Amino acid sequence: MSIVEIEMDATALVATFGRLIGEMDATMAQAVELSLDIVAADARTRAPISPGSAADGEFMGPVNTGYLRRSIGAGDVTGSFSDGGLEGVVSASAPYALHVEYGTKPHEIRPKNKRALRWASAGGKNGWAFAKVVKHPGTAAKPFMRPALTANRDAIINRFSVATRLAIARAKAGA
Repeated sequence: MSIVEIEMDATALVATFGRLIGEMDATMAQAVELSLDIVAADARTRAPISPGSAADGEFMGPVNTGYLRRSIGAGDVTGSFSDGGLEGVVSASAPYALHVEYGTKPHEIRPKNKRALRWASAGGKNGWAFAKVVKHPGTAAKPFMRPALTANRDAIINRFSVATRLAIARAKAGA
């Protein structure tokens, strides 16, 4: 009867995997951060610029405020690759950002602290129009966040592929 024994010393392999996890934590966090920056920058270029109004509600005419665009930013990356995942958020802090992205249904607008609504109108009394209720027809969606993510999908996937190869190379080099 013959017996074959195989013995393996996995110390170096285990050490390499340990380094790989550390490298993956670092490179994947960077990949998420760069991906967030790419999507935020693209979303800023896609966000519509609309006419603004003065602080007291008086219409100022066709002034491009750019507030929505300036409100778009990438948040901090949280979590870790080794603990099961990384997370990051691109958001727009303008209070009307969701209404621009998804549009609105027809709705009524009523005054909150006054008896009537007032807006600038060439045909109104002294250049102003008044109403107790306005039936707003709703607004069409003007998506800027979702298209920014979709347009950069391949670049983001490529970024994670490069990060993985880099982490493996660094883990091997540290052996």
